[in-house]
Amino acid sequence: MNPGQIPLWFYIIMACAAVVGVLITLWVRITKKIKEREDKIKEEAEWRGMMDAHKSDVTTFIKEIREDIKRIFQRLPPAPVSSQSPLALTEFGEQISKDLRAQNWAKKHAQNLLNKVTGSPEYEIYEYCVEYVKDEFKPTEEESAVLRKVAYDHGIAVEQVLDVLIVELRDELLKLVRPDQENENDPSGQGTA
Repeated sequence: MNPGQIPLWFYIIMACAAVVGVLITLWVRITKKIKEREDKIKEEAEWRGMMDAHKSDVTTFIKEIREDIKRIFQRLPPAPVSSQSPLALTEFGEQISKDLRAQNWAKKHAQNLLNKVTGSPEYEIYEYCVEYVKDEFKPTEEESAVLRKVAYDHGIAVEQVLDVLIVELRDELLKLVRPDQENENDPSGQGTA
């Protein structure tokens, strides 16, 4: 062997060593990336597990709220006046009207108020009835006692009882102002708003 000559086997061994070094480096990097990916997947799995647990808790909480709301609504009395237009008494409102003798009350007061609403459109008549019953009407002690008793008996506020008076007064005034259009908009015969 010449001192300046390097045998071929040396180059082969060096090349193999270089390839092994590169493979080891790639192996270390790949296993490191796999470990990082596994850790990330594990963290995401833990996060999803926590979110699923929270989702379950929130779902349970929402169900409890719904049940509470249902119980609250079950405790509320029905509305005496429908929320549709024209306003009309519900069956519950008709019962209150009957207990109050509200139609007789409306007939008595309508005669005195007729000149204030003659020529007015229906919505102004209704607005006047609201203003009259809420602001101007001063019940006698006997009327006040009846209003409170009916409210108590039906489990509603006196304001809701007054709403029944408003509708009855409006209906009576409309009969007097427009006798030819009586109950035209209300097939049930309960009056119009």
